[in-house]
Amino acid sequence: MYVCNGNGTFQPPQTYNYPGGFNGENGESIAIVDVSGDGRPDLLVADGAIGLLLNIDAPSTTSTVISNANPVPVNQTVTYTAAVKNQSGGAVTGKVMFQDGGAIIATVALAGTQAAYSTSYGGVLSYHPITATYLGDLNNAASISNTLTEWIGSSFRTHTTLSTSGSPSFVGQAVTFTAVVSPSVGTVQDGEIVTFYDGLTAIGTGTTANNVATFSTSALTVKTHFMNAVYPGDAVFAPSSGKVKQIVIKYPTTTTLSSSLNPSQFGQKVTFTVQVTGSGPPLTGHVRLLDGTFGIGSAALSGGVAKFTKSTLAVGTHPITAQYVGDAYSAKSTSPVVNQVVQ
Repeated sequence: MYVCNGNGTFQPPQTYNYPGGFNGENGESIAIVDVSGDGRPDLLVADGAIGLLLNIDAPSTTSTVISNANPVPVNQTVTYTAAVKNQSGGAVTGKVMFQDGGAIIATVALAGTQAAYSTSYGGVLSYHPITATYLGDLNNAASISNTLTEWIGSSFRTHTTLSTSGSPSFVGQAVTFTAVVSPSVGTVQDGEIVTFYDGLTAIGTGTTANNVATFSTSALTVKTHFMNAVYPGDAVFAPSSGKVKQIVIKYPTTTTLSSSLNPSQFGQKVTFTVQVTGSGPPLTGHVRLLDGTFGIGSAALSGGVAKFTKSTLAVGTHPITAQYVGDAYSAKSTSPVVNQVVQ
């Protein structure tokens, strides 16, 4: 008996022992009848006695097919692997038929639950719809896989986008740049190098994983950086690049000023206390004390505090301010005015 695959082809012949007959002889006539009433055709064989072959459903199976490279360059070998699974967990035997757009390209025996077929393609920028059909056996029903679209050629277009984990960022803060390489077809191979640039200067690399490459740095200086990620391309995909602007700023600070004696008498010592707070690393640098626009002293910060003692202020009202000049990480700031009255 030949079982149809449903696509104009037939499975290998299957032989059944005739359960009736005289002296082991074969039947002389065959009739196809639904004897059991289950909606499936059964076989009646007669040569004087009548034998019955019941049509009993075999366990269902599922088939899948994958490629080891997609897209694949012209004339490079690609391997298709079909996997067959018995839904009841039983063993499967038999063969798998590989088809390209409905045309049979190979029939391969299962080894365990898999069958593999390798080939290569000429031409450029083409595609092939690949399917794998499990032909079934005496104990398992046939099944057909998904359709795998295999792309063949070189210089498929790509588009790279670059994003930042946050802008503006503070100086010394780690920033992660993410490059997404989107090919026009298929998937970029994992492990390909993407180079990250600060302007024209290369500052690091990342490797692709599921079309994504990342790079982190905390070495960016205070300014606006024009970042660029470059995917160099390969035998299949064309190069592309993406840009993003990264603004790096200093941590903000707040400066306050207080006077120990206000009003004061002429010639009397007055102590001005400056307090500087910030949200970044410990503050360094110094503070300037101004009387209006004229500098009247400078002192280094210690624990965020600087003090000035003055006894030479003239009689009158003095608009005193304190200005923190900043450091490598923290921005400068100026206190509100303290009107120091000297009598």
